[in-house]
Amino acid sequence: MVGFYAETIFSSGKNRLGWISKRGDKYMRMLLIHGARATLNATKNKEDGRSCWVKSLATRRNKNIATVALANKNARIAWSILSRDESYRKVVQRLPCSDSKSCLAKGSTGSCVAS
Repeated sequence: MVGFYAETIFSSGKNRLGWISKRGDKYMRMLLIHGARATLNATKNKEDGRSCWVKSLATRRNKNIATVALANKNARIAWSILSRDESYRKVVQRLPCSDSKSCLAKGSTGSCVAS
């Protein structure tokens, strides 16, 4: 357990995501956050699907929220690879996305999937 999931708040029949849990291995969480922060800084000149997604998330929300979301995504990918004893493989060929507004119009995730 790394501790990147958001605590759920149930109030008045509404489900809301709250603060990020701090349970789990602190050192592993720190390494994933530092890696995600470096990746977020490196996405300025990239146009692949994940870079498009994290750039649009950083503009819509806070840069720190985008960093934690990317660290969470990386942790889930790493867990999936290690638990299945497989190598990393790209899922879908994605179109370059130079304009995040047009990309968001094509899909809710901020990345344009080739059809």
